[in-house]
Amino acid sequence: VASCEPGETHVDGMRLMQQASCRHLPVVDQGHLVGFLSLRDLLQVEIDEKEDELRHINNYVHSAGY
Repeated sequence: VASCEPGETHVDGMRLMQQASCRHLPVVDQGHLVGFLSLRDLLQVEIDEKEDELRHINNYVHSAGY
């Protein structure tokens, strides 16, 4: 069973899910189950990051006077 540890990134989690062809990933800390991640959870993190990047780009463009 594929699993991840609490310190891994969302990109690592998505890669593991892709390799294992699964949509849910157990989170294991020192051999103990501490939670589950869904693909939806990880995709939301990705969307939030892209929205932040877009906001920064828009702020830069507007402040530069383009």
